Amino acid sequence: SMSQTYNIPLWVGEFGENSNHWAHKKVRLFENNDVSWSLWNYKHNGSITSAMRVEVPQGFEAIVNYWNGSGQAPSYEQAMTGLMDLADAYLFENCVANKGLVAALSDSDYDGFSKPFTDLTVPNTIEAVDYDIGTNGVAYNDEIYEDPDKFGSNSESWNNGWAYRNDGVDIEYSSDLSGHGYNIGWIDTGEWLKYTVQAEFTGTYQFSFKTSAQNDNGKILISVQGQTGSVNFQVPNTGGYQNWDWTDTASVYLSGGENVIRLQALNGGFNLKSIKIEGTNPNPLPENYSIWNFPNPFNTQTTFYFSDNIESDGQLTIYDNSGHVVQNIVIEQNQSSVTWDGKDRYGLAAGSGIYIYQVKFDQQKIAGKMTLIR
Repeated sequence: SMSQTYNIPLWVGEFGENSNHWAHKKVRLFENNDVSWSLWNYKHNGSITSAMRVEVPQGFEAIVNYWNGSGQAPSYEQAMTGLMDLADAYLFENCVANKGLVAALSDSDYDGFSKPFTDLTVPNTIEAVDYDIGTNGVAYNDEIYEDPDKFGSNSESWNNGWAYRNDGVDIEYSSDLSGHGYNIGWIDTGEWLKYTVQAEFTGTYQFSFKTSAQNDNGKILISVQGQTGSVNFQVPNTGGYQNWDWTDTASVYLSGGENVIRLQALNGGFNLKSIKIEGTNPNPLPENYSIWNFPNPFNTQTTFYFSDNIESDGQLTIYDNSGHVVQNIVIEQNQSSVTWDGKDRYGLAAGSGIYIYQVKFDQQKIAGKMTLIR
């Protein structure tokens, strides 16, 4: 490494103000050469490029508008309130973590495989902007995903809408305020997105997309990891890029449990707001069905037993005490028990504490608690 070659400590005092993909590559470069580093923008007003985003209060925005000559002068009381509201907004607990950037800086698997940006369970309506976390080519594919000439004459934006997330995916504020109030725009042919979803049951689901376009040339290809087939969707002409309508529906098969769905623009030129995934449970649980685990408390592993065999696949999901998914275990048809080895989805040992388990067969759910003691 450079540090060892020259026998001196090396430190990058500040870097940042670029995409998540760019930040991850820089961290890998630094750490592979034993170079310590510090992110330039830890907190920033409304920024997608900082680790923590500060939601600017309206009272402070009024002060800024006055400074810029576009608003009236606030009173002394209004100015003090606006400034103190901003100070309060900078408290850590009031900031919003830019999860993608934090993962880019800290997760060594960030450029290896995608991980969920948030927990997505179907049937449900998914916001298009909640695609997986990962580098360009891993979680998404976009023509422009970083700015290699950030402060030069050839600088270009990696997120044209400059909203919500810090990837190459172009996200803007939407006229449709449902969900998060954002949509994906500037979609070019060949670009794609991945979504890791938890399907409540095995079977056929009905997919449709809320889109907008000024012509009917747009086309979406959907595929599911591990399956050979794919389905095409035609994007209708809605008369404008902020006039929204749903595409026709089409059937897609999902297995109960985790599925990785990929959406690709076969023809671009449209905006994408939401993905509606509907389905009806074909095999409900029988009445008086029960589940228990033993031992509980446990140290290394525990086994879950089912009172009746179910003639369909199901899923056991383990949550920590904060509601985050720790592990998913597939329950095969007619299986009478499954064992959890006390590890999370990435093979790491879960810590001591109280965990929630939930068994889902189709749309039926049974939950309980257990204690892990290391």
